[in-house]
Amino acid sequence: MVKLIISGRVQGVGFRPFVYNTAKKLGTKGFVCNVGGQVEVVLEKAHLKAFLKELEHKPNKAHITSISQEDTPYQDCAFYIAPSRGVDLSLKDNLPLDLAICQSCLKDTKDPKSRFYRYPFTACAHCGPRFSLLESLPYDRPQTSMKDFQLCKDCAKDYNDSTSRRFFAQTLSCPKCPITLSFYDKEGTKHENALKKTINALKRGEVVALKGVGALRSPL
Repeated sequence: MVKLIISGRVQGVGFRPFVYNTAKKLGTKGFVCNVGGQVEVVLEKAHLKAFLKELEHKPNKAHITSISQEDTPYQDCAFYIAPSRGVDLSLKDNLPLDLAICQSCLKDTKDPKSRFYRYPFTACAHCGPRFSLLESLPYDRPQTSMKDFQLCKDCAKDYNDSTSRRFFAQTLSCPKCPITLSFYDKEGTKHENALKKTINALKRGEVVALKGVGALRSPL
């Protein structure tokens, strides 16, 4: 087998889901994982040439600067996404950028039949905040401001479904997930009825600062 270390902007751009689905299509064994600020891919040598060719179709926001390779012991396992390893606190060269809401997610927010209807934090593997909620690399939910919010049953299903565009989407949430509105006055006291408090403050001519899970991005 061969191990590839892929450098560049390869985290927070849907790269691992892309590699996973590509590997499944090729029928190779191995795994993909984030290592620090890079991505490691282990696959069978017989599929290496075809895999490198498929990288030409990588996600639009991905940018590869280098690929190194070395031989590695054989692993007889179906291809999978392995847990990330290492921590990169430098946060300087290949940070994942905040991405504007994609057309598919925007459509979901406008569809009364969608569970994301009028939901301001709608995102998928191809859009949503990255840089503004990131604490360190690798880009995984525990390293972001989303770490305290648990996925609901439906979002967990999407997160683990390789056919969904929300497969491995670290910023995934919906109205069923425990992300709630909070209102704090200038003394730092938290109040109930956050939306009503905000409206009343604005009517009084006061200034209200808004903070989302990352970048301020509402499609509504």
